[in-house]
Amino acid sequence: MFRDRIGSLSGWLLVSGLLAFCGTLFCSPPRVSAQRYGAMTVYPKMDERNTTTYDAVFFNTILNDKKRTLIGSLSLGEPKNEQTIRGWYLAYYIPTMTQLDALDKLPEKRIELLKDLRSTRTPDVHKAVLDIIYNGVQNITGPSFKASDGTDVLLHPAVRYNAMLLLGGLNNIEAKGTNQRYPDPYMPAFVILVKTALLDANQPDYLRMAALVGIKRHAILDLYRKSNKIPVTTRTKLIEALMTTVNQKTPPEAIKRSAEGHVWMRRRSIEIVGILGGLELTDIGDATNVALQLIVADRNEAPSLRCTAAATLRLTSDKAKIDSLQATEKLGALATQICRRELAWIDAELAKKPKVVGANGFDSGMGGYGGEGGFGGEGSDGEGSDGGLGGGSAALPGSSGMMGPDMGGMSGMSGMSGMGGMGGYGEEMSLATDDPRLVLARRRLKYQLICVYDGLNGVLKIDAPSDQTGRRKKILDRFAAIMQATDLVELEEDQPKSLDTFAKQVRSAMSELEAITGGPPVEAEAEVDEPAISAEPGIDSGPAAPTAPVPGNVPPSVPAATPAPGATPAPAPAATTPAPGATPASGATPAPGATPASGATPAPGSTPAPAGATGPAAAVPGS
Repeated sequence: MFRDRIGSLSGWLLVSGLLAFCGTLFCSPPRVSAQRYGAMTVYPKMDERNTTTYDAVFFNTILNDKKRTLIGSLSLGEPKNEQTIRGWYLAYYIPTMTQLDALDKLPEKRIELLKDLRSTRTPDVHKAVLDIIYNGVQNITGPSFKASDGTDVLLHPAVRYNAMLLLGGLNNIEAKGTNQRYPDPYMPAFVILVKTALLDANQPDYLRMAALVGIKRHAILDLYRKSNKIPVTTRTKLIEALMTTVNQKTPPEAIKRSAEGHVWMRRRSIEIVGILGGLELTDIGDATNVALQLIVADRNEAPSLRCTAAATLRLTSDKAKIDSLQATEKLGALATQICRRELAWIDAELAKKPKVVGANGFDSGMGGYGGEGGFGGEGSDGEGSDGGLGGGSAALPGSSGMMGPDMGGMSGMSGMSGMGGMGGYGEEMSLATDDPRLVLARRRLKYQLICVYDGLNGVLKIDAPSDQTGRRKKILDRFAAIMQATDLVELEEDQPKSLDTFAKQVRSAMSELEAITGGPPVEAEAEVDEPAISAEPGIDSGPAAPTAPVPGNVPPSVPAATPAPGATPAPAPAATTPAPGATPASGATPAPGATPASGATPAPGSTPAPAGATGPAAAVPGS
C-alpha cells in the first residue's frame, strides 16, 4: 500500500511538473546580458546550469517520451504526449538556442533539431513536429521577443542568423535513403526567406546572408520536384530581384556593407539566378547572359565574382541569342588573367628566401593574393550538417561539380564526359616535389580555370558563323593547352616537378592564348575579394552565426559556395575524384579534335574524333 502511494505520488509530481513545464512556453522573464541582448528562460527543471532547480529524473523522462513519440511508440494524439512535444521544443529546446553563454553550440543544436524531424516515422507526426518547430524558430528570427512583463528583449544577432539558417533547412518531406528520394523543402519557410533576403529593406545583412543560403537550397531541390515546382512567374520575379543585387557594383548607400561582403552577396545571387533558370527563361535569359558576360570581362570586378559568373554561364540555353565567339573570347581572356595573377604570386614566392616549413608542410608565411580570401566548402550536408540536400549528393544539371565539392559532376554538356582528369580534389598524392607551394598553386589555378571551362561548355552550345569557327577553335586549343599545363603526372619525365618549371609551362601556354585574346597586365585588376572563410561542408556551410556582429553589418565569417580564388579548396571525397596533382592517363585533357583515351575529357565544345584518328592537334594524355 505504501509503495503504491509512493508510485502514485511520483506520478502525480511528474504530471504536475509536465503541465507547469508546458505552461511556460516563452512566458518566463528573460536573462538580459550586459550587452543589451537577452535570452529566453529555459524551463527551470530542465536547465542543467541551474543546480537548484534542475531535475535529472524529470529531464530524462521528458527526453525519453519525446523520442518515443517521434518514432511512434507513443501516440501524438494523446494530449499528454502532445504537451510533451510542445513543451520540449517551445519551453526547453528553442529557448536554449537563445542563451548568450552557449552561442558556440548553435550549429549542434540546429543539426539536432533537423535530426529529430528526420527520425519521425509517420507523415502525421512529422507534420505536427514540423509545425511546432517552425513556429517556435520563427519567433527567434525577429529582432526581439516579448518578456513576461510585456517588454521587448533584443535577441543576439547570432541567434537570429542561426534561426534563419534553420528555417532554410526545414523539409516538408525528408530524404529517403541514398539518392532514392530528395527532400522536399518547406515552402512556408521559403516565403520568409525571400521576404528577408529580397523584399524587406530593413533586414540586417547577416539575416540576408542566411536567407540566401536557404533560397539556394530551395532552388536546387526544386529541380528534382516532380510537382508543385516554383512557378515560372515567381522564379522570374525572384531572378529580377536577385539581378538587382548582381548588377550593383557597390553596396547601396543606405546599407553599411563591406566591399567583401557585397562580393559574397553578388556571388550567391548569381548562383541562385542560374539555378532558377535565369539563363534559360525566354523573357530574361539573354539579358541575364549578357549581364554575366559583362562581369566576366570586367577587370575591375573581384576575381572570385568573375569566376562565379563564368561558371554560371554553363547553364546557357541552347536557344540563347548571344554572340558565341564574343563570349568565348571573354572567357579566354579571363583564363589568361587568372594565369597571370597566379604567376605573379608564384614569382613573388620564388623571390623569397627559403623558409623552414611546418609539420603540415606549409610555411606559415605563405599567403594568398593581396586582399584575397580562402576557400570554403559548400556541398551537400547529408547527415553531418543541416540544411543540405540529404539523401545523397545532388548535382546541378550541366555542372562539373563546381557548386560544391560534394555536389557531384554531370556529364553530357556539349559532348563532354564529366571532368575527367581536370580534377584536383581529394587526397594529396605524393608528388615528385618537396615544395607545397606547387600543390597550392596548381590546385588554386585549376579551380579557377574549371570555372572558365564550365562557362565555355555553356556558350559553345550556340553555333558560331562559319567565318568565326576558326578563331573560336584557336581559343579552345590554347585553353586546352593551359589545362594540360596544370596537370601533374608524377611518372612523366617532361612534367613539371618544381614550382619554377610549373610556372614556365603555364606561362608558355598562357602566352599563346593571350596572343589571341590580348589584354592589359594583371596589375590593372581589382584586388577586392571575399574575406577568409572557414566552413564545414554543407549548403549552409558557414559558421552557425556571425561572431558578435553589430546588426546591419557583415559578419567576419560568411558561408561560401564558390571558393574565392587565392586559397586551397576544400577537398572532395577521395573515393570519387582524382588525387590532387594526379591526372590519370585515361583522364587527360586532349586538344579539340584529338582522340581522347578511355574516360578522357575533350576540350570545351570539341567532338571526339573517331577511333584511330590522328593529326597535329592530338595530345598525349598527361602531356
